[in-house]
Amino acid sequence: MNSKLGLALTPLFRRIPGLDNVSTLVESTQKIRELSRGILRERMAEGGDVVKGDSEIEGKKDILSLLVRARKGETKDGYQLSDDALVDQVLTFLGAGHETTASGLAWALYLLAKHPDVQDKLRAELAPVFAANPRPDYREMKDLKMLECVVYVTLPVPLLTSSYNSQDGVSSRHAASTDHSPRGWQG
Repeated sequence: MNSKLGLALTPLFRRIPGLDNVSTLVESTQKIRELSRGILRERMAEGGDVVKGDSEIEGKKDILSLLVRARKGETKDGYQLSDDALVDQVLTFLGAGHETTASGLAWALYLLAKHPDVQDKLRAELAPVFAANPRPDYREMKDLKMLECVVYVTLPVPLLTSSYNSQDGVSSRHAASTDHSPRGWQG
């Protein structure tokens, strides 16, 4: 349903028994779309600040950066997304990504609870970073080795066997033959 039409019909939905939840869904969807548009406008504006040669910014490969490049027509074939198509893509990835993120986070927290020694080492590594800046960015977090280890061990959740050896402080993950192996993993 067209979001403008749906939004116009929400008062009607509220009056029809059984459809009152539809009005909540339509209004929530509209709020999420507006928020997405705002975030995309900010990201599009940030794109003007990119300095050639700054590979950290220029070469970003996160989904939002790739979509913004497609919106601006900065793809190899010159393809350009419309604003509505861009918002639709963001919402698709948002919907698809929330469950994966929740599962991965739950698995990470479970493993940290099972291994208090790892939890203590991770906390010791993160405490000074958060003391200096309560909202650290990627550049501040990318070199944290224990955090990297925890993330790599817990990412591909149930398909793999993960272990932590407290003697040498090395985490390992037994990967499938089709998996790539970042440093520190045992395949």
